[in-house]
Amino acid sequence: MGNNDNIAANDTAKSGGKQRPAASGKSGPNLALIAAGVVAALCLAFILQNNHEASIHFVFFTKTTTIRWLILMTIILGAIADRLFSIWWRRRRHKSVEAKN
Repeated sequence: MGNNDNIAANDTAKSGGKQRPAASGKSGPNLALIAAGVVAALCLAFILQNNHEASIHFVFFTKTTTIRWLILMTIILGAIADRLFSIWWRRRRHKSVEAKN
């Protein structure tokens, strides 16, 4: 039995008889998990710091709310506008392709 065989047998015994995959040189937590944690912490700090009030003047009404809700409403309205535009654009391209055929 060679030296490498002893190491492999010793590692198998330490892990309760289960074979472990070979180390790939990576250790520690996942980089994406760390990045997600940093982004979540920054979002939480951003939300907690933006508690000043602001007035929203829309066409038919005026609403006073905090900046955090204003930003959230803006993100939601932007996402809805994006979806509506992309649906319109796909239908327009689809009709254009059908007209050519």
